[in-house]
Amino acid sequence: MKITAQRLCLLITLFTILILSSVVLFTTRPVAATPTLSCDPTPQGSGEDINADISIRDTDLPLPDHGIVPGYTFLEINAFAAAYGQCIGNAWYCETSP
Repeated sequence: MKITAQRLCLLITLFTILILSSVVLFTTRPVAATPTLSCDPTPQGSGEDINADISIRDTDLPLPDHGIVPGYTFLEINAFAAAYGQCIGNAWYCETSP
């Protein structure tokens, strides 16, 4: 197959299009930063509760405060925490929503 001037010109044109399109596709452009609006939630109501107990596993023996147990003793830790109340959301410009 002979390479003629016409084929060489076509090959160079296709190669140039391929290179330019890949440069356009893979060029990273900075994205404009958009300012965000952040408002602190307004608390309403309150209260919290936390309970915990520790016992020796497979027994119902509670571990006393500052208790000491031998090494390799399996402990069972049960805990429950709750928070009461709510936070009221804010609409645009940090105004309290209805």
